[in-house]
Amino acid sequence: MNSFAQHHFIEVQKLKTHFIRFGDSENKVIFLHGWGGSTDSFFKLATTLAKKRPDLEILLVDYPGFGLTDMPDNKGWDTFRYAEWVHTFCDELNIKHASFYVHSFGGRILTRLINKNPELGNKLVFTCTAGVKWPLGLRQKISVGLSKIMPKAKSAKGQKIQKLIVTKIFGARDWGNVDPHLKSTLTKVLAEQDLRDDLKNVNQESLIIWGEQDNITPLKSGKVYAARLPNNKFITFKNGRHGVHHTHTDKIIDELIKFL
Repeated sequence: MNSFAQHHFIEVQKLKTHFIRFGDSENKVIFLHGWGGSTDSFFKLATTLAKKRPDLEILLVDYPGFGLTDMPDNKGWDTFRYAEWVHTFCDELNIKHASFYVHSFGGRILTRLINKNPELGNKLVFTCTAGVKWPLGLRQKISVGLSKIMPKAKSAKGQKIQKLIVTKIFGARDWGNVDPHLKSTLTKVLAEQDLRDDLKNVNQESLIIWGEQDNITPLKSGKVYAARLPNNKFITFKNGRHGVHHTHTDKIIDELIKFL
């Protein structure tokens, strides 16, 4: 199998969708990136894996609103809609069964996807994934109170308060840099319920990888994933942060080669 990256565009739910394919095999691994990411997020990791595991077909895909894929509608998407979109993407490529490697926001999507379509998942890799919520601190509770009396976000003052609320309550630090077309999507995603109960339904063999210094999805969230996923191996990197796949590529590749 040739590990050279091939760029493709297909239509998925009427949206022009960009993805990258390494090789051609029945043994497929689909990479789902985090919020604000794209196929670029995993290119180095995927290239290295493709060279060391030529028996795999590796697929990197840009979600609607990210990378080179079209924007979702202005009403915004939640993670259920993104999961449905990933399922359609698999159908378009006639993929009935695949392993998945996900990071951050991608963990929300994969959990939704497998809960509804368990037959699609083979082996699952969760890295620094989102979806576990923690009780609000005092500052966040004050922000919640302010949100109830905040002016409409059409004014400059309203937009400033809205940004404060979203960043303080939800920790969405990239709010100010989000494309305006995606703000309704981000609002829906951040308002969703905790995934703890959904994780219990993911019975596939899973590998959980976390950076102990992750300040976006903290290590305690990784421990929740490890406690809730029925069949998993949990690995942490002492000096790893949220982008652990960038800083610990070789070590992660070693784990993937064994796990996949």
